[in-house]
Amino acid sequence: MIDETHRALQAGWKAGVLIGFSWLLIAGQCMTMHAYADDRAGMAGQQRTEARGWLQLERDQAVNRERIGPLSPSASRGLEIRERMERNDLRDLNLRQRQELQDQARKARLSRDSGASRSAARGLDLRHRRQSDQLRLRMRMNRDIRR
Repeated sequence: MIDETHRALQAGWKAGVLIGFSWLLIAGQCMTMHAYADDRAGMAGQQRTEARGWLQLERDQAVNRERIGPLSPSASRGLEIRERMERNDLRDLNLRQRQELQDQARKARLSRDSGASRSAARGLDLRHRRQSDQLRLRMRMNRDIRR
């Protein structure tokens, strides 16, 4: 009788341990999926921001070309070079911002503190907007100076 009770307790203990580990694995997967979803949402927001930046740059350059009017061949080449430099500046800014976003997502996954990571994401988003606005302002000022 004692042996049967002992075997039953051992079997119950093993089953409990297996169930506990199963729950830990499921919880870990859920946390990983939540972090992945947050990362994807952040990247999607960054892509929309980048697209808006590119469209704004194209509009600004088109308005500038219309305002300047017809140019000589050498002035036209100078304008093309300036526009290419502006595109390169925007591309560099986008790359830096994307890297910051990826670094922040990596830190959030490691820390597992969603409240702090959300507030950091808001701060990062505001900083990225400010950087984009500063770049756009600098480009406009350069266009006005060179006119």
